[in-house]
Amino acid sequence: FTIGIALSIALSQGAEIFGLHLRHAGGHPSALHTAHLITTQFGELEIWAVVLALATVFLIKGFVKISIFIPGPFIVLALCSFVVQAFLPEEGLMLVKDKFGAVSLSALHITLPSFEPFRNEAGAVLYAAFGIVLISAIESLLCSHLADRLAKNKGTPYDADKGLWGQGVAMAVVPLLNGVPTTGAL
Repeated sequence: FTIGIALSIALSQGAEIFGLHLRHAGGHPSALHTAHLITTQFGELEIWAVVLALATVFLIKGFVKISIFIPGPFIVLALCSFVVQAFLPEEGLMLVKDKFGAVSLSALHITLPSFEPFRNEAGAVLYAAFGIVLISAIESLLCSHLADRLAKNKGTPYDADKGLWGQGVAMAVVPLLNGVPTTGAL
């Protein structure tokens, strides 16, 4: 399952990594069609796209080695976007905003919680909240335990208390930033 997801992501990003502009009529191509388009258009390889893709991988790995608290992927994404816009605009490389749209400034707006639902239907809200917390905690613990077993972890094992505290903090903060809390699934 995980390998299938990795292949799907690699195929979906393969065209951008090689700087190819896949021409496909009618929406998103299937994975097999994307692979076929990449192999047939490989002669149109854009070297700057490959250089940026490799730089992205090495910079993210470098940030992780410096400190796990540095948000390497976010910093590298911003840096590479700046490099493309400032120094390589004529290359026609695809940016995140070209594929997914620009990030709205309203995403940075903090929304304070409303206590109105507690006045009207406190029991229903607490019941739903308890269910979400319970399911997400169980899923995260099972996935983390499974990851430790699959990796035959000989180092520091997964700390369930630390993981659940972190997940609890994230589930409390993310909705304030207009996000949706999730679990730590593989």
